[in-house]
Amino acid sequence: MEDILQWLAGGKDYSEGVAILDRHTKNSALIRHFRCTTAKFAAAKLEYELRKLLSPISCNLSYV
Repeated sequence: MEDILQWLAGGKDYSEGVAILDRHTKNSALIRHFRCTTAKFAAAKLEYELRKLLSPISCNLSYV
């Protein structure tokens, strides 16, 4: 998940974000959507999906 954090902190390159999401999700339809949609329209949704992947980690860290 470190790659997601680096992506969020960095320049948020769209194609790099799609590649990261592809490594961390099994939802092939979602990946296909991002590959077929332009960054202009899907960038916010991509960031949302990547942040969702971090949610369980954030919750678990609060108990440590």
